[in-house]
Amino acid sequence: MNCVPFGRHLHANMRERKRNWCERAGAWVASSALIRYHLRLILMETGKSLHMEYKTWMCLICGWIYDEAAGAPEDGIAPGTKWEDVPINWTCPECGARKEDFEMVAI
Repeated sequence: MNCVPFGRHLHANMRERKRNWCERAGAWVASSALIRYHLRLILMETGKSLHMEYKTWMCLICGWIYDEAAGAPEDGIAPGTKWEDVPINWTCPECGARKEDFEMVAI
């Protein structure tokens, strides 16, 4: 069985069944097919898509670009973080402008 690491949030629900599971180096893992199946269920329940559309936002003060796909790891913003999920107190890494000073741009 092809196994990959699996998060604890679904592990707690599936542990009793132990079906499609294997144990490697003391950590529970699940087959990649099982992970994809559960991911599809979660996405269907939340109404989200696997193919997310990422946007870019430009600072109106200095022109710095925030790309949702890339994030801003140096500022603690993980790749894939949507603009609405960026903290309200976050500031532009170049000029210190507030989040309100950014505008969505099409690239």
